Amino acid sequence: MLCTVDDIKTLMGRTDGDDDALIGQMAALASNWCAHHCGRYDAASGQSLIEAFTGRVEEFPAGEPHVDLAGYPLAPDAGLVVVVASNRANLDTETPLTAGVDYHYGGLSRLYRLSTGRRSGRAFGWVSGWVRVTYAGGWHPADSADPVPAGFAAVPPLHRSACATLAKHLFENRDHFGQRSFQVGTATIDTVVRDLGVVAIVQQAFDGLRGAAAIGIG
Repeated sequence: MLCTVDDIKTLMGRTDGDDDALIGQMAALASNWCAHHCGRYDAASGQSLIEAFTGRVEEFPAGEPHVDLAGYPLAPDAGLVVVVASNRANLDTETPLTAGVDYHYGGLSRLYRLSTGRRSGRAFGWVSGWVRVTYAGGWHPADSADPVPAGFAAVPPLHRSACATLAKHLFENRDHFGQRSFQVGTATIDTVVRDLGVVAIVQQAFDGLRGAAAIGIG
């Protein structure tokens, strides 16, 4: 998850453990919402591509100036293996490309194809065939008891706080989240502005992670 039960309880000013299980469910829901918002959730595997993973395989039909991997942020040592072939069936038999010579990792989730020969080192695009990329990425889960492993990073404070804010809101409004209004005694409480305000906070924090998903096969 991108935040912890304690993160959420701190925002609520709570120290008891009466609702820890339910708060944990809200943390999981909020983490998945953030992954879906970023297009970083693989529905086939049920895997969030914001939280740490290894050995992910994605394939792309060529024809674009760059390819965008689904799992931003890549691990600092992402173990990138990039293969290109004239058709998808031949990807298993081709020799991997060389980083810095055949392709360039431009940061975020973007890979550029580099030309060789007389125009060596210039980006010219993935012009034909298919591209397969195997890599590691994501942040070390905030709720993990294990130390952050080498090659990965912790969830940044901005994103961890935004996720906890959404989880707190989901918990406190779990009976009427998404409803236009609800009754408390004789009063009618309007929830729309409040709900949208929280969602906007989370969107602003995570918008930079949004990207197009590739064809994930592993």
